[in-house]
Amino acid sequence: VLLPHVPLDRLAAGGQASLLRSGASGLVRVGEASGWTFYELPESTPILTGSAHTVLTAFEHERVAGRVGAPGAYLLRVRYTPYWDVRAGDVCLERARGGMTRIVARRAGPFELRVQSAGQLVRSVFGARPAAC
Repeated sequence: VLLPHVPLDRLAAGGQASLLRSGASGLVRVGEASGWTFYELPESTPILTGSAHTVLTAFEHERVAGRVGAPGAYLLRVRYTPYWDVRAGDVCLERARGGMTRIVARRAGPFELRVQSAGQLVRSVFGARPAAC
């Protein structure tokens, strides 16, 4: 978590900043640079896990990308939606227990998921669903 060294909105961000500074949030202050204070969650659970090595290379609002080390199933701790579009990689997606996303990789390598475009979304709504794993 990044906290800027500027006045914040008293209604929302100000309270969150106070919680961070108090030490009661569970986040640990790890450094400061260029007008920012950095906090981290100790012993956090990775967003992407599986039976082989994993790396996330992008985690954005409309895109998730990474690399899996072997064929198999991986848990992506992002709410499942049928509107993800597999843009790269030999993977398919399923709903995992708890509503998260299960990535099934047919081979090791990079993958990229993007939220569907408007046209793809319309086709999905009217019946064109992604193939099951």
